[in-house]
Amino acid sequence: MIRYSGGTIINTTSTPTTRGALCNLITQALSDAGWTTISGTPGSSADVTMETAPGNQGQKVRVRVFDPATGNCVQLTLKHSSGSPTSSICYVLPASVLWRVIANKFHFFAFQSGSGARISPRAAVFGGIVYVESFLPLSAGDGAGFIQGTGTSDTDVTSHSSWRNNLRSYDTTNAGGAFSGLWVATMMNTSSWSSQAGAPSILVWQGGHQDLSGNAYRWEDGSALAYEPLVCWGTTGSAEDARVKGQLYDAVVVSGIRPGESTINFDGHNWMSITDVPTASTAANSQLYLAIS
Repeated sequence: MIRYSGGTIINTTSTPTTRGALCNLITQALSDAGWTTISGTPGSSADVTMETAPGNQGQKVRVRVFDPATGNCVQLTLKHSSGSPTSSICYVLPASVLWRVIANKFHFFAFQSGSGARISPRAAVFGGIVYVESFLPLSAGDGAGFIQGTGTSDTDVTSHSSWRNNLRSYDTTNAGGAFSGLWVATMMNTSSWSSQAGAPSILVWQGGHQDLSGNAYRWEDGSALAYEPLVCWGTTGSAEDARVKGQLYDAVVVSGIRPGESTINFDGHNWMSITDVPTASTAANSQLYLAIS
């Protein structure tokens, strides 16, 4: 079952050539999508902290978007709704290229547009909360969220896998970037993962073979499978097994291979592929689509 946010969906693009412009692009998108401002002024401040709307069990998180006035990158961190704990930093780089931000009141996906940027360092950051099933009871204000980025430092030059190219978040060629997951009040931080049991991923139920040989990912009539994007990570660290925390809002996993940022229409909505055409070492023939209208 698709879990819809029931609110405003933002799909905006810009070419932010400065840290301030990139900071403003992201924070304005969050504000327009229905996030609450905790500090700073979205769209015009160098240091803005914003909070998601409460999820289905009252779960929420905060995200700080910070221009440090030095270095190369905008810095983003995930926080508990009380303000602590705080995640490791995800770094994103302004550049003379198109950036896209897709946001609703529960999450945001900001990334450099185009297939050439799918594994580029400092070129993507995603964050927010997930829908949590009732058999995993939470209290209002508990954390059930994540932040993922392809920049692990202000000068990171290493190619990183993420949901832009692989729902497992790493492949045999490119380690994952930075990831932090918050469950209740426990923050898990990891970076440059490549084989850890607790590494974050979106579950792929019927995504075909790992070698992308084109088998076992579609119905007899050739139509694609579509199913829930369930997100998992190791609760306290990457050494333990990753466990399913919940489901992304306004999102669906679709089997097959299509160009990144291509669109489809179903269930009365338009959807865009966040995952670009997978490479040969990714986990499966599956891509993450977000509702854009």
